[in-house]
Amino acid sequence: MAIVLAWPLLYVLRVRPAWPVAIAGGLFLVAIWEFALSSVPPLGIVIDLIVLSALIAYSCAVLVAGRELTRPWRAAIAAAFLALYLLGLLSSRGL
Repeated sequence: MAIVLAWPLLYVLRVRPAWPVAIAGGLFLVAIWEFALSSVPPLGIVIDLIVLSALIAYSCAVLVAGRELTRPWRAAIAAAFLALYLLGLLSSRGL
């Protein structure tokens, strides 16, 4: 749902490419929420993460989808969000 809602806003704000940023931002948003709702971070950080999650996710998505960074840096950002998602998933499952 966030992807479909984000694309027109990104397009109007002249973020190019809009679709890849919307898709990556939506995936990064899921990773942040999974981590925030797990048992890892303290409550104060959870509230901050939820409030700032869209700003963090879509800012990083612009970096990953754009051409300004080299591939290793883009891969590092994507890997960090994958690790964040897995950490939240494993801790919420009690593993």
